[in-house]
Amino acid sequence: MAVSDATGFQSFDTPLDAPIEIYTDRHGVSAIFFNLDRQKQRPDRPNALTRIAARQLREYFKGKRQTFDLPLSTLALDNPVTEYRRKVWSTLLEIPYGQTRTYTDIAKKAGGSPRSVGTANGRNPLCIVVPCHRVVGKNGLGGYGGPLIPEKGAELLEIKRRLLEHEQRHA
Repeated sequence: MAVSDATGFQSFDTPLDAPIEIYTDRHGVSAIFFNLDRQKQRPDRPNALTRIAARQLREYFKGKRQTFDLPLSTLALDNPVTEYRRKVWSTLLEIPYGQTRTYTDIAKKAGGSPRSVGTANGRNPLCIVVPCHRVVGKNGLGGYGGPLIPEKGAELLEIKRRLLEHEQRHA
């Protein structure tokens, strides 16, 4: 896929009352976010990869998909993400559908501390596909969505809770 064909954007509604936005670049899917403002920021410019990602995410929400088969830009070695974040995010991909791990569990596997895992999770640009929602605190859900949008913390935590319930229901 050429660079000009690779950059794409597509959004769609989810059963979580927040649309999802999918972005692609020359390496693959570069970002998947919940649009908590619920206002379209730009017109869709879908390409083959955004369509595939949207189809797989819709299947996930219908309980028909537990894993994703997508090229992930943020895991590409020439992406300017820190090696530690890449390692944490790769570790998240190992958490089975419908299960959770604690920040401490991920820290033991990826290195670092539970706090550094939380920071890496908060910077994860590929919600659901890189399942940071499956990482919980020792005594509760932990956070979701990171420090980038702190004013939406309660709403994001509710999305995390609903994602976990969805997976447990369909596991």
